[in-house]
Amino acid sequence: MTQDTLQRSGLQDHFHPFSERDVVMLLDDNNRPITPLGAVTFLASASARAEDRHPVTFFVVPGSLLNVIGDDSLKAVSGGDLVVVGPDGATGDGQYCFHAFSPLPVVEAYAACSKASWGVYVEGFVQDSGVVDGGQTSNRASLCAIVKAIKHCWYCDDERLSCRPAVIHSCSEYAVRCAVEWLHKWHTGWRKSDKKPVKNRDLIEEIDELIQVRQGQMEPAALQFVHVRDDGPGTSRARGLAHAVQGAPHRNT
Repeated sequence: MTQDTLQRSGLQDHFHPFSERDVVMLLDDNNRPITPLGAVTFLASASARAEDRHPVTFFVVPGSLLNVIGDDSLKAVSGGDLVVVGPDGATGDGQYCFHAFSPLPVVEAYAACSKASWGVYVEGFVQDSGVVDGGQTSNRASLCAIVKAIKHCWYCDDERLSCRPAVIHSCSEYAVRCAVEWLHKWHTGWRKSDKKPVKNRDLIEEIDELIQVRQGQMEPAALQFVHVRDDGPGTSRARGLAHAVQGAPHRNT
């Protein structure tokens, strides 16, 4: 997004670009993710009365993506080469914008491959760990870590975590691709492209069910899964939790 675009839209002083800790996901008609460029909060109202305005957060996406926004609750309220989408029926004017957006909670999910254990860490909210039930493999540990991470988002007593979208970090590309990409392909038949049965189906199905419940609570932006390196401070905390748990020998599968 160019500075000229922001100046023409009147959002230059209010636009909040997303960083890795702020990732939000919108979905198109085919449930494919659209990553917004950032967010801005308008004082918005369904009427023309200034006193009726209230803060509403809008997501900023490239204008070329407008035709793929499929959720009926999203509506374009600004044009040009960017589009701002927000709750249906809301209107806003750039002069009434103000910045009021906070980073999303990041849930660190880590699997200790040498012990087939998992750790989940959310700064200020969660420190949890355990040993994988069933097969003692690193891939199952990574999937189990994501299951536990989603459940902590769901069941946390603090609304700052339970009632907001969240970003789940995992060092396992396999686990992230299962959650984001592959499970949508495996729904019919649960077989891979080579016709072999999908391994760890029980955990992948549990992840799918938890995602659907979470998205039903706060569509369209509920959970985002990000494959990360294992040297971040949050990941290090989750890794320490996982390594503190004694597990059985493992193998990759």
